[in-house]
Amino acid sequence: MTEHKVSRKALKTKKQIGTVLAELLQEKELRDITVHEIAEKADVSRTTVYNYYLDVYDIYEQLENTVLTELGLLITEHGVKTT
Repeated sequence: MTEHKVSRKALKTKKQIGTVLAELLQEKELRDITVHEIAEKADVSRTTVYNYYLDVYDIYEQLENTVLTELGLLITEHGVKTT
């Protein structure tokens, strides 16, 4: 099986797209955000966005998964206990 290595540029671009989506979500509902708007604010082409994501909902889902994974790692590292 071939291991797929993601370039630093791709990671940076995906992070920028996620950041822009998070910023836009502070202003409006997900259903009102377009790929065109995200691409413009992230300073990438719509084609670039579509190279990484299917649509706005896919960006949201991947961003959500990343946040939840990072939160889980923080909880594990710091041994947060529930009462």
